[in-house]
Amino acid sequence: MRDWKVTAVITTYKRKWASIVRAIESVLNQTRPVYELLLVDDNNADSPYSEDIQREVAGLEKVRYVPMVKNGGVAAARNRGIAEAKGDLIAFLDDDDEWAPEKVAVQVSLFEKDPDLGIAFVTGRVINEDTGEEYHNWQYEIFKENPSYNDMLYTDYVGSASVPMIRLAALRDVGGFIRENQPAVEDYELWIRVARKYAVKGVKDVLFIKHTDSNEHVSGSLVKVGRGFRNIYALNRQDYQKDLRAHVAILWNICRCGVRGKDASVIPYVFRWFFLKVLATLRGVKA
Repeated sequence: MRDWKVTAVITTYKRKWASIVRAIESVLNQTRPVYELLLVDDNNADSPYSEDIQREVAGLEKVRYVPMVKNGGVAAARNRGIAEAKGDLIAFLDDDDEWAPEKVAVQVSLFEKDPDLGIAFVTGRVINEDTGEEYHNWQYEIFKENPSYNDMLYTDYVGSASVPMIRLAALRDVGGFIRENQPAVEDYELWIRVARKYAVKGVKDVLFIKHTDSNEHVSGSLVKVGRGFRNIYALNRQDYQKDLRAHVAILWNICRCGVRGKDASVIPYVFRWFFLKVLATLRGVKA
């Protein structure tokens, strides 16, 4: 049986060490040890955050520190992790999230059953640090074990970058995370590209924890998210035009973000969505 080597990549930006070390410990405490753990520091070299990280990480033998020197954004930081990775499989973790101890073992087992798999994903729960509220992530509620490429066009069955494990060869084959015109949902855009060429498989086990707070995140900016969906639509327009259900869904995502974010440029998409929604209803397509 192949001995799958797993590279874990934590990217960090303007995050206090207490949160980062929680993420690091969740990786190092896996029941199936990772082959390597890369901590990609996306702060500017002279940032106080970077100074703290370098001081603290110096005492951690099992963590390889990878500085970006200059902030390049989450896609650039993750791509640096992809370039530096030496494993067969790669799994990302945001600096404020954490993994359950069995996450790596469960996901590697999926690759052991299907070596040609592109993505293995799990589900998780979200903790609101301000209110104490806990709930399952969206992917738990809509779980689909083997989402196809068209399923992925319809919605993101995989989830945030902290969730999946990806075969590194497949990730490099599709070119990693894109940076142009993708201000948000860059992970979903990548999962679609992987699903176009490789199988995607999940288990419903709740194996990651997302921590949220009142701080501003890119994923919380409705206008940026809406424009991220627009780019996904533009990149896959021909395939959306072949699948009415997925076409209505992507336009709905664009419209709801644009309207709630008071982005007037979304108006043409609203008319397009309304027309296709009526067409789907007439054709009996559940969208």
